[in-house]
Amino acid sequence: MVDDRSDWHLDRRVTVGLIGTLILQTAALGVWAGTITLRVTNLEDRQIEHVSEPAHRPMATEVAAMGARQSLILSRQEMILNAIEELRRTYRDSNQGR
Repeated sequence: MVDDRSDWHLDRRVTVGLIGTLILQTAALGVWAGTITLRVTNLEDRQIEHVSEPAHRPMATEVAAMGARQSLILSRQEMILNAIEELRRTYRDSNQGR
């Protein structure tokens, strides 16, 4: 009599160890793929940040340099005004003695 069952079945020679190994390898493949996806995403994010940073960096450096220039100009102006005031005092004192 011919077996009418056309159901899929596993051969008796396939061991439990082989089935477990295949399951573990499949799970490891899934973990590895997830890790690679995460690493690629992180690298892409860093690349986007790295590409966008130089556009802001010169502007920030330029603003800082402008602030330093303004500070230097103001201190020079104060020195000049102090020197002028000192000259006025000296001129006034020398003219009062006449």
